[in-house]
Order: sequence, then C-alpha cells, then structure tokens
Amino acid sequence: MATVFLSHASQDVGLAKEVVDWLARNGCTDVFVDHTEIRVGDRWTDALRNAKASCRIVLCVVTPRWLQSDECYAEFLAGWYAGKRIMPLLAICGAALDERQKRRVSRLLAEDQGFDLAAVGAPHELAFDAQPSLTATLLAGLKAGGALGKIGLDPCGRHIGR
Repeated sequence: MATVFLSHASQDVGLAKEVVDWLARNGCTDVFVDHTEIRVGDRWTDALRNAKASCRIVLCVVTPRWLQSDECYAEFLAGWYAGKRIMPLLAICGAALDERQKRRVSRLLAEDQGFDLAAVGAPHELAFDAQPSLTATLLAGLKAGGALGKIGLDPCGRHIGR
C-alpha cells in the first residue's frame, strides 16, 4: 500500500492534483489518491480504509470544503488515532469559516505542524517550485515520515527496512 494517503474534498480535485504532481517531481510517488487508485468495481470504503490503515503519512489538503466534510475530517482523525504522521496543507487563508470549521482547524493544528499553501499561491495555481526555502520544510517532513526514502536504500530515512 501507499506511504502517503492524500485526504482532500472531492470538489478540490484540481488542487489535490497540483499537490500530487509536485510530490512526484520531488520523489514522492507512493501516494494514494482516491480518484486515481480506486478501480471500477472496487468497494471504495474498503479501499479507503485499507489505504488509511497502511500508510505512514496522512497529507490533508485543508480547504473550507475539506473542513465541512465529515469524511475528510474522519480521515484525519483515523490517522491521528492510529499514530500516523499528519501533515496539514492549509488552503484556508481569507476564507470565512463557521464555528465548526474553526474548531476543526484548531483540532487539526493542536499537535501537528501545518504548511500554509497560501505561501505558494493557494487558492489559485500553486507554485511550489518558486518557493524552495518554504517547501524545504515540507520535503523534510515527508522525508522524516519515510515518504522520500526507498525501502532499505536511504540511510537517512525513518522506518527503513522495518
């Protein structure tokens, strides 16, 4: 199964694709994305459950729609309770959030350091490559979680060979 589980609202598929493309350009190709990994005839709930259970990192593309979605929030909670590395990518700058969404943001960031996608262009087209000093922390977090290391080949990666 995939090392990274990408949690995103289905309405934010374009933003999710930009994140996945950037991840791939930076060596992180072992990513579960529901709209690309679930085949016709697969039970989508089983596929999501299995991917969440086996991943090392839950990467949350947090938008107002993600915060509104009980399913997305449940993906975060499932990963958090399972002790997964949670990496929130925030695309909420300037959004008018209701009280429930604000509580969810607070819970999401209570223990886990987030990355503000506004710094690289959200909610519009993302320009990760234009901000290498900012994205270095995101890459470091992915590497620490084992997303950029090949099993048994990266002496600096965590969880290698286990």
